Amino acid sequence: MVAAPPSPHTGEVRAPRTADGHGGRTGEVRCKGSAITSRMRFLEERGGDAARAAVLERLSPAFAERLEAGVLKNAWVPFDLFLALNEAIDAELGQGDLALCREMGRFGARLNLPTVYRLFYKVGSLAFILRRAPRVWAVHYSSGKLVVDTGRDWAKLRVERFRRPHRALWLSVLGWAEASAELSGTRLREAELLTAPESLAEGACEMVLRW
Repeated sequence: MVAAPPSPHTGEVRAPRTADGHGGRTGEVRCKGSAITSRMRFLEERGGDAARAAVLERLSPAFAERLEAGVLKNAWVPFDLFLALNEAIDAELGQGDLALCREMGRFGARLNLPTVYRLFYKVGSLAFILRRAPRVWAVHYSSGKLVVDTGRDWAKLRVERFRRPHRALWLSVLGWAEASAELSGTRLREAELLTAPESLAEGACEMVLRW
């Protein structure tokens, strides 16, 4: 197995592509770098340089060094980095209960979705957009499956078989869905987590939107 050449942007040697197809160790859960860059942007806009330094202090040296080196939006990164960063930002700027992850999910959607999926928001209803969300999931996470059911004024999102279930992710996805409604011009009446499993044995995460 041969490592990829150094990145022209960071000088780092990218992880060799392995059997998982996402540049990580086989079985390791990974996510796209855009989930990291949006949270770093949130941190900098909300707390400035002092908060950024404090959050990096809360992280392991390896994760802090990775963030200092820079993360590319389209790179695959360890999901553990995503979790650690969410927890550190929430501890520094929030109440330590992960509630801020929902706001970070909304922020990330507003930052990334209008540029990447602009056409969807121009021509589609919220139900139309959400029915295409499973494709978005597959592009951004190396594990799990997003299933979406929609009705005239509601949608249910279900994340199945995600190998690292965590409340920080579930709240982030809920925030993403709320921002999708906002960007589509839809006013939500309700957005709620129905289940928030902390292990695979607890089954799927489910959330509901009503408008």
